[in-house]
Amino acid sequence: MSVNSVEFNEKSTGKVHLKPFEESSIVPLQFEFIIPLLVSGEWIYAKFVDGNFNEKGKDWIRWKKGHVLHIKYSLLL
Repeated sequence: MSVNSVEFNEKSTGKVHLKPFEESSIVPLQFEFIIPLLVSGEWIYAKFVDGNFNEKGKDWIRWKKGHVLHIKYSLLL
């Protein structure tokens, strides 16, 4: 099974990072949807797209910290 899209939940800071660690640079992206490409530990490398599905960039988000989930996800197409 795969995940079609993810979004930040209320526990998340909603930050997009250049690298998969907290101290990395924050990337100021304007996007509507997050499409996961790769999971590495507590981080997701994702493609960020606007409402017309035009790519705005590919960077990292933290999807969990310890046992706290920072995203919501959809399994539907």
